[in-house]
Amino acid sequence: MNYSIFIIFLFFVQVSTCAVEVDYNLEFGLVLHDEYGTPVGFEETTYIPINKLGKDSLYGLIISKESEENFTIGSVHILPNNPSNTQKIMGKTMVINGKGAVFMKTQRDDMPGDYAMELYINGVLYKTIKYHLLSEI
Repeated sequence: MNYSIFIIFLFFVQVSTCAVEVDYNLEFGLVLHDEYGTPVGFEETTYIPINKLGKDSLYGLIISKESEENFTIGSVHILPNNPSNTQKIMGKTMVINGKGAVFMKTQRDDMPGDYAMELYINGVLYKTIKYHLLSEI
């Protein structure tokens, strides 16, 4: 009887070690440019100007993890609309090795409002990021 309890205990210990969660580092924000239009930095923010000083904004998500193992990322972008007619746009699925990104660019005719991006890692919803597109600054 004691052996069967010990064996069951070992089974649960082995199962729990297989279910270790990978910690992903997510940075969502705005790509910063110099006066010549060259990217020079990244500002973490969820407030994105549609047009900044007469130029469209480049923004998005940088994702990384400690190990170099491949993982896939996919995204679904939820546009502001009336609640009975939610519009979603599916992004391209990518294979990432260690660090990758999903970037988007605003256009003058984009509508200010509350947006969301669903991030899928290895086909499973990992996080929903809510952000706001603001009128020109």
